[in-house]
Amino acid sequence: MDNLAAYSIPALVQAAANGYGDKICAMAPERTVTFRQFAADVTAIAKHLETLGIAPGERVAILDVNSLNFLESLCALGVLGAIAVPLNYRQRVPEYRFQIEDSGARLLLVNSRYRAEAEELAPSLELGWRTIDDPVQIGLPATAGGKVGGRPIRLSDLDPATPLAICYTSGTTGRPKGAEPIHLWFDDGPQISRQIGGNAALQAPIDGVEIHPRAVWRDPIRALR
Repeated sequence: MDNLAAYSIPALVQAAANGYGDKICAMAPERTVTFRQFAADVTAIAKHLETLGIAPGERVAILDVNSLNFLESLCALGVLGAIAVPLNYRQRVPEYRFQIEDSGARLLLVNSRYRAEAEELAPSLELGWRTIDDPVQIGLPATAGGKVGGRPIRLSDLDPATPLAICYTSGTTGRPKGAEPIHLWFDDGPQISRQIGGNAALQAPIDGVEIHPRAVWRDPIRALR
């Protein structure tokens, strides 16, 4: 691993887009995206989150099952240098509220199936919540994977030692504790997928979503050397 700068989320997303282009990156029940489209979607979401007031180092909670929307949102936060707080969809509002307040998350990104939970959590969120399966609310173009206008966000300059997420333990013997995986861990797809709360095994066909095993991590960088 001679070039650590190549192992941040922004660099990995860009390398995958450059290396695999119009090959299929992920298939979900609602849409299929190529590597190039995935990078465009991630950039669009990142820009939208920035306009909402999310800055590097700030926390944003995500509540969803394993999904393409979850993965794009996670990577968008990585592009910004913000920190994701993935909430385990098997837990309940009291657990979510503790993790949001303990982490200092300002915004919640949520699948619309969890709208009721989001409403309950709203008082704990400075910037409220947005549904990630609504293209308008998450900042995607009318057609997901379309061109992104305006000021570009560079998919490159980020220290791979930057925290990517705060992942909470189950709290069976006490209050849940948050661990902070860094961007560099994403080079190991299976390892990071085990760490992202309830959204484990990102490479597995869970909830109808199939992620290409080289979608974001590892191979794009090595293939381009």
